[in-house]
Amino acid sequence: MNDPVVVTSASGTITDLNDAFARSFMWRKDELIGQNTHLLIPSKFIRKSNHDARLKNYSVGNKSPIIGKSRIVPLSTPDDEEILVKINIVPIKSKKEHCFM
Repeated sequence: MNDPVVVTSASGTITDLNDAFARSFMWRKDELIGQNTHLLIPSKFIRKSNHDARLKNYSVGNKSPIIGKSRIVPLSTPDDEEILVKINIVPIKSKKEHCFM
């Protein structure tokens, strides 16, 4: 797969990412695995995004206006550069919990 991919837990913890993501956005896997996705959101957007509350809301069965839809958002690199990326958040249901890719 050539597309950059990040997998997160229902709580927003990054559980995996592919090499294409690491190369494209200059992150090392060991910098991201186990971290909250806040690390990828430019700091000026974190409060406005209400990211954790949205994840929790979805995990208890409420619908989300962004799941399954493409949108363009800023992504933060390790050196705090902002890059506009097109994302599509896809839910993954496992026996243990919801995940997102």
